Amino acid sequence: MSGYTAAKTGANYDEVEIEAISLPAGVGGTSGAGCAFSTPWACRRLRITVTFPEGRRVMRKLTEVEEAKALMTEATEWSVMKWLKEKKRVRKTADRANDALDQLSKETKLLWPDELRAAYGELAKNASRQNQRDAEPLKAVKQVKRADDEAFRARMDAESTFDEAESQLSTSMAREGCRKAIYSWELHENAIRMAERLIPSQQG
Repeated sequence: MSGYTAAKTGANYDEVEIEAISLPAGVGGTSGAGCAFSTPWACRRLRITVTFPEGRRVMRKLTEVEEAKALMTEATEWSVMKWLKEKKRVRKTADRANDALDQLSKETKLLWPDELRAAYGELAKNASRQNQRDAEPLKAVKQVKRADDEAFRARMDAESTFDEAESQLSTSMAREGCRKAIYSWELHENAIRMAERLIPSQQG
């Protein structure tokens, strides 16, 4: 069993590819998919597309964020001279990642019902409302707002660390800034996933 297996697609389906399913050697009988294999059969990798119906969304990976994570991981091994040479590229790459996440977050919330968008806007203007008791949908909006705020604080912390590293020519602080930047993007991705759960199921 090999090759590419595609499931039904359509306007109300999202797709995610899985490329690392391994079939162990030395196991006979019938697979979970109902395909018989002889004994022993070799370990193989399958390329499978899994579709999720509406209401069960999977956040798409952003190229800008994946490139930034890779660069930050690489940068943790750089020397002072390498940092001085590449610092502008690092900042630009981080800015592109932040902009891409901000845009996806905005697009996601535009798919919310009007009352949820309005509730989020009120929370943005009046932070004290986050401590009030609300109906279940508004509680979910508050959770998204808290996740957004946590991601933003982590971003500011990373940027502050980079500024300090640059002023002190400190590679150790620059490495710490890289780790903080990656962490902030992971927090932002998590906040977006939370926001996606509030999109009504009829939205394509």
